[in-house]
Amino acid sequence: MPDVEQGVLLIIAKVAKKEPSELKMETRLAEELMLKSMSKIEIAALIDDRFGTSLTNFEIRVPKTVKEVISLVESKL
Repeated sequence: MPDVEQGVLLIIAKVAKKEPSELKMETRLAEELMLKSMSKIEIAALIDDRFGTSLTNFEIRVPKTVKEVISLVESKL
């Protein structure tokens, strides 16, 4: 599902104020991108809008890396 991967990368990059090319699958959300809880909730809302998922605030706190967020979204589709 390359569309999911690309879409999630674009959303995380937008919230983190980074270029998508700066992100790697193993990029850590908190430690490297300095994303806090509110930023993760914003990511969840944008993902829900784009993919029609319904991520909870608890679910979006679990992933630690970009790849884990992508896996979470794929599991919800």
